[in-house]
Amino acid sequence: MKNTQGAIPVALVLEQVTRAFDGHRGGAHYFPSLDVRPKLDTADSCSWEIDFAVLCTDYRDGKVDLMIGECKDEGSIDANDIENLRLTADAFPAERFNVFIALAKISPFTEDEIALAKTLNSGYRRRAILMTAKDLEPYELYANAKDPGGHRLFITSMTDAAKYTHQIYFSSST
Repeated sequence: MKNTQGAIPVALVLEQVTRAFDGHRGGAHYFPSLDVRPKLDTADSCSWEIDFAVLCTDYRDGKVDLMIGECKDEGSIDANDIENLRLTADAFPAERFNVFIALAKISPFTEDEIALAKTLNSGYRRRAILMTAKDLEPYELYANAKDPGGHRLFITSMTDAAKYTHQIYFSSST
């Protein structure tokens, strides 16, 4: 039996993305606690768990948006978590999927966690999505957040959530 570390943030994330993304054509599909292993299963190959996945069609480009994620209550997100999520995300073909990697915590992110999350992005590819209790507790995802101009954010896609994450956590850092 698996422990329940992260169960509360998983439930909060799935509740929030249900509200934010269910308006997509075809709706969204949600999967908690998935075991992942490399395609070539050898005796020494490893496997890992991702806490959730969300699939929906992106109405802008017709690809499937996929969000995979790691959730923690009071624990920390480490380099191993980031690498497992990166390996999982990179396994999906870019011509068919827009893959986003979500990290959710009930507590604030540490500087080390933010630095690790930033490595998930490259160049113009923004796929990291960070969420804390202040983002997950209101009725709507990021309801208390403002853009740099002071306007309320309206999150209707995974792309929007990744842009918000970049603005808040990464744009002022080098």
